[in-house]
Formats: sequence, structure tokens, C-alpha cells
Amino acid sequence: MDKILAVGCSHTDYYFKSLFHPEMDTSWPKWPEVFTNNIDNAICNNIGLSGIGNDIILKKVLYECSLNRYDIVLVLWTDITRIDIYDTHTFFPSLPIRENNNFYRLHDKINWIANGRVKGFYKIESSVDSFFKNLFILQEYCKTQSIKLVHGMSNETWDKEVLSVMIKNSLKYQSKLDDSLIGFPFISNVAGTTMRNDVIKRIGEKNAFISDTDLHYSAAGQEVIGNIFYEKFKTIY
Repeated sequence: MDKILAVGCSHTDYYFKSLFHPEMDTSWPKWPEVFTNNIDNAICNNIGLSGIGNDIILKKVLYECSLNRYDIVLVLWTDITRIDIYDTHTFFPSLPIRENNNFYRLHDKINWIANGRVKGFYKIESSVDSFFKNLFILQEYCKTQSIKLVHGMSNETWDKEVLSVMIKNSLKYQSKLDDSLIGFPFISNVAGTTMRNDVIKRIGEKNAFISDTDLHYSAAGQEVIGNIFYEKFKTIY
């Protein structure tokens, strides 16, 4: 029996609930379950969690794999500019400007992050470099443990500053990252792709997401992502 570990943010979260449509039943199969259904005699431990950033995603993989033996690890990385505050608080700089979101529960002490880039104490360069390091660390860890890895990026960024830094870092890390990674370097107008782009290409934007206001993936979108992960898995393993 293959044991599968899946990690990511709200796009992966087994228990995801829509902040914009709280009455909606969102219990449809998420992409890790779609992937697992393609493999005979396999079980999946989906520990994705809404709101977490990439540092916590990596930590969750390493910690879980230190406790249990997994044959396959699947990771859907989240936005590069998402910031983790310790292990229990997560924060994305653009979210506080939206009304009716559960990120208001965060302590006032971390509100300063929202303006960090403007004030100069939140550096895009450091954030992007940390993200690419996470990709490499996970890749090399899985190799040492003989774990089959497939990972990719959930969303694309349109921030010109972030894109510029990503391009520089992609050149730096291109020779270090292998074909377990889907869509590197995640910039559709330069090279690579993201799950968002691929899902839209396959089923159209109207079908890909929950609604115009909630751009989390619909049941159809989740199915596409699971199939993309499985297609990559079959190609390299």
C-alpha cells in the first residue's frame, strides 16, 4: 500500500470553507484525493491548511515525514509573498483590506506587515529567495528518504517587482531543481506555468473557481489539479 502525504494552503485543505460563501457545501474531493484515486491500494494523509505560507508547508512535510513513513509526497506551494508568523498565525499582506475575512482575528502586533514593503522592512528579494530554497530543500530531502515527490505552484503573481526577482532567482536555481517540479519558474508570460493557468486552459475560468469573488478552485478545478499531479507522477516515476 502506497502512503501519500499532501500539503498546501487553502487550495489543498480537506476541510476548506469559503469565506465569501459560508453557506456553501465545499466538501467535494480536493486534488490530493483525486490523485490518490488514480493509484490502486493507496491512502492519502491530506494535511493542507488554509492560510499557511511556504515556510510552514515545508516544515509540515519534514515534521510529518519524521514521524511516519510515506512513499509519495505532494505539495502545492502557495503565494510567494505570503508571510508566516510563528507556526499558528498566518498573514497575507493584501487580505486585511478585504472585509469579512477571518484574518482579522490575528493579533494587532502583526498588522505592521501589511505596509512592510512600503516602509522597507519587508524585502521581496528575501521572500523569493526563501521560496526557491524551500523547493530545493524539499527536493533533496525526498531524495535522501527515497520518497517520490511531485510539487507545483498554486497561483501566479502579477506583481512586477516580484516577477523581476523571480526571474533572477529562477536562473540561480534552474540547475538545482529537477523534474519533480511542475511549471518552473511559474511565470506564464516568460516560461513555465501555475495550476491556475493550467486549470483555466483546460476547463475555462468560469468553471475553474467557486465564484467571481472566491477564486478558490471548484470541484471541477480540484479534479483538474489532481489529474495534473498524476500525469506528472506517471511521467517521472
